[in-house]
Amino acid sequence: MRFSLKFTSVLSLSLALLLQLFAGPMLAQDKEKKEKEIPEPEVVQIVTKKTGLQMNAMYFGSNQEKEAAPIILLHPWEEQGALYYKFAKELQVMGYAVLVPDLRGHGKSTQAALARDGKIDITKMGKADYGLIVAEDMEAMKAFLLQEHNKGKLNIELLSVIGVGEGAMFATMWSVNDWSFPSLPGMKQGQDVKALILISPVMTMKGMNAETALKNPIFRQLSFYLLAGSSSPSSKNLGRMLKTLEKTHTFDEKDYDASNLWLGEPNTSLEMAQFVNKQPKLSNAIDSFISKRVKIYSKQLPWAERKQKLQ
Repeated sequence: MRFSLKFTSVLSLSLALLLQLFAGPMLAQDKEKKEKEIPEPEVVQIVTKKTGLQMNAMYFGSNQEKEAAPIILLHPWEEQGALYYKFAKELQVMGYAVLVPDLRGHGKSTQAALARDGKIDITKMGKADYGLIVAEDMEAMKAFLLQEHNKGKLNIELLSVIGVGEGAMFATMWSVNDWSFPSLPGMKQGQDVKALILISPVMTMKGMNAETALKNPIFRQLSFYLLAGSSSPSSKNLGRMLKTLEKTHTFDEKDYDASNLWLGEPNTSLEMAQFVNKQPKLSNAIDSFISKRVKIYSKQLPWAERKQKLQ
C-alpha cells in the first residue's frame, strides 16, 4: 500500500522542510563515514607450525568489530583465492570478516620449510597433504581469526565456513575436528563453526571422503546451506548430501526460518568460481542464511576474550 503524509499547517510544512534540509546532509555524512570505516582488504601471511607452510591469504576485515561474524572461504582444487575476492568483498560490505586463503600448493601458498627444496609441487600432493590442509592449515586459519577476535575485531563464536568444490570437502572434515576438541576449565578450544555453506560440492578426492563424515553426530549442531546449479554436474552430490542430512536436520522449503538445512538449486549449469561470481544475489542469499542460522546466537554467545588452545 502506498500512502503520503499531508501537512495541514504552514508550521508543519516548515518543520518538514527544516528536517529535510538538515537530515539529508547528516544521513549522507553517516553513510559516507560508514563506507570509509570498512577496512581495505589486506594480504596476510599465515605460517603453519609443523610444516612451516607460508600460507597466503587475503583478509577482508569488518567494520562491525565485536559483532562481526567471520567467514573462511575455501576455493576448489586447482583454483586460487583470487577468483573469489569479488564475492568476499560483497560479504565484507554486508559486515562480515572474510578470510580467503590460497590452499596448500595453490596460488602463492607453495613455500614450506619441510617441502623438497622448500617448495610444494601440487602434482605430487597426495592424501597426506590433503590431511595437512585439514589438520594444520585450517587450524592456522582459525588461529589467525582468533587473534582478530581477541583484538575485538570479530566474534569467533559466529564462525561460518564456505567451501567451493573440493573446498567443501576440507570444510566438512575440518568442522569435525573443530567440534572434537574438548573444552577445558576456563578455556574453550573449539566448537566455533556454526554453519557450513557448500557450493558446487566435491566431497571425495583420492582416498578422502567427506560424505561419510556427514553422518557424524556432531553435525546435528551445525546448519547447512547446499548450493549448486540444477543442471550442473555437482547437483547430483547435493541429492546424496541432502538425503544424509535430512536424517538429522530440519528441511522445509516452505518455512526456511524453521529449517537448519537450506537448499539452493538455481537454473544454471555453471559451477564453482563461475557459479559464485555470476549467480545473481548469491551474497544476499548467504547473508540471509547466516543471519537466521548463525547470528541468532550473538546474544547467547556474546564476545568474550578467548585464550589460545593448548598446543
